[in-house]
Amino acid sequence: DDIGLELLSHPGFSLVSMGNEWLDTGLFLFIQIGLGPNQEKLLGVFTQDGQIIFRNKKATLRVNEDILREGQPVALVHYDSSVTKKGDGKYFSINIDGSISPTKAPHLAFGFYVPAQNRAQN
Repeated sequence: DDIGLELLSHPGFSLVSMGNEWLDTGLFLFIQIGLGPNQEKLLGVFTQDGQIIFRNKKATLRVNEDILREGQPVALVHYDSSVTKKGDGKYFSINIDGSISPTKAPHLAFGFYVPAQNRAQN
């Protein structure tokens, strides 16, 4: 079954597609994702090997450049792109609390960091 990528860090918000047009880097096609209302949430399938795929978009979720660090963006990458064939940035695990982390970086989880809010609190 498809799962919605709702964010525990931002109640009422989910990961959403930031457009319907594929952007072409010359190496792969991708669509940016961002924060949006739950009504527009992305619906994906969590595969047995840990990939999150989006059948309606023919895409897989991928950490940008396979760099597993805080603040690194994630995007939908088209199935036909050669980048989808390798790398740790396409494998995810669901944690006990329901959050999703890259399998090789369990200390990270999907979420959004808003710098202006943190500066205002200091």
